[in-house]
Amino acid sequence: MKISSDGPTQAEDLPGHQPFSSCKRFLRSMNPPLWEESEHLEAEVRTIGSLFIACALNTPIALYALFRHRELIIFLWIILAFAATLLLKYAFRTARLREVKYTYLNFILAFSIAARENSNQHGVMPQKACRRMHKVIHYL
Repeated sequence: MKISSDGPTQAEDLPGHQPFSSCKRFLRSMNPPLWEESEHLEAEVRTIGSLFIACALNTPIALYALFRHRELIIFLWIILAFAATLLLKYAFRTARLREVKYTYLNFILAFSIAARENSNQHGVMPQKACRRMHKVIHYL
C-alpha cells in the first residue's frame, strides 16, 4: 500500500491492526522532522527496556550467588537489583506511554499541516480530508 497525504478513506483501511505503526508510516511520508522525533523517543524506550531486562536478569544471578556464598554484600546487591528493576519497570511504562502519545500528537499535527497546505492550494480545506482526519483520530 502506498502511503499518501490523502490518508485512508476509513479508519478501518489502515494497514495492519496497529494504528501506532500506521501513524509512524504516515509521519515518515508527510513530515520527516516529526518522524525523527518519534524515532528518538522509540530509541529512549528501547534503552530503558534493555536496562530493565538486564536488571531483571541480574536478580536471579544475585540470588544464586547469595545461596552459594552467603555474604552481606550480595544481599545488598539483590536489594539494589530488585529496586532498580522496579524503578525501570515504572520508567519503561511511563516512557512508552509518552512515546505513543507524542507519536499520535505528531501525526495529528502533520495531518493538519498537510490539510492546511492542501487548503492553501485549493482555497478551502476539503471536507473529505476533514472527515478522514476525524475518523483516523477517533480510531486512535
